[in-house]
Amino acid sequence: MIQEVEDYEELAVDFFDKILNLNYHDCFISNESSLTDFESMYGDDESKEFKIGVIRQIKDFYGVDIIDTYDKFLVGIFDKIKNKE
Repeated sequence: MIQEVEDYEELAVDFFDKILNLNYHDCFISNESSLTDFESMYGDDESKEFKIGVIRQIKDFYGVDIIDTYDKFLVGIFDKIKNKE
């Protein structure tokens, strides 16, 4: 079964608040959205620091290491958090 971002709305709302400091409902998010879509919020010079910080925060808040899935779709990250691989 293919998961859609709407399947993770409750987690996504929490994730956007804790990790990205954004209101999930104020953003356009599709099944093909990824964390890299948000790197530009901090400028090109900060993208590496953004990535490192997000990976660390996800591990701290959710106990999941997403280093191997950071560049993939948010749906996959949400699934990994939900299932705590």
